[in-house]
Amino acid sequence: MPNQPDINKVVTFVRVPLELMARLRSLAAERKMTITQLINFILHEELDGRPLSDTDLEWIRNTRSQNEDKRRKN
Repeated sequence: MPNQPDINKVVTFVRVPLELMARLRSLAAERKMTITQLINFILHEELDGRPLSDTDLEWIRNTRSQNEDKRRKN
């Protein structure tokens, strides 16, 4: 089905100070990226070297399973 969210993603909301948002907008425009792409890039740069714990992996499995269940119900 079209427009179904990726079961491997989660939506989260963050309140960002206006000054930081202005910097994000400017940098995203310079790099010809969306703000979401830029934030993902920055997070990957910071977090990719951090290992996942067993608790993290269990959370990922549970969340993916819940997302699959939601998709089946729709």
